[in-house]
Amino acid sequence: MIYQNGNFLYMGSTGVPNYASMDLSTGNTTFTGTLTAQTVATTGNITVGDGTAGSDLVINGAVGNDRGVFIYTNGSPRWQIYANTTAESGSNTGSNLGIIAYSDAGSLIDTSKHISRCRWKNNHTKADNHI
Repeated sequence: MIYQNGNFLYMGSTGVPNYASMDLSTGNTTFTGTLTAQTVATTGNITVGDGTAGSDLVINGAVGNDRGVFIYTNGSPRWQIYANTTAESGSNTGSNLGIIAYSDAGSLIDTSKHISRCRWKNNHTKADNHI
């Protein structure tokens, strides 16, 4: 159901777990509940949560595929943080954390640095929480 109330356009039914509202005066859209999408393009920010409770951004992909986040400056990549393609074969192996840095021109500076899941507990303590 789509309906308008003043400056707001609603899709779905308010009060149910999933609905969207758009402020017609600003163009801002709010999704309540779970948003599932293959691609979301925006010229502004994507905010997860409203600051009143815990929130998570979930990136879910099949094993054997990179799953991550890029950070860009003016359309050029600067950082990539991701779970890599290393196979998950038991004993907490695979899907290791990778970090890649890019140059001012957007090219790869060096090969990525990885943090192994299976070695995490033995290599890091609460007092040693940095790479």
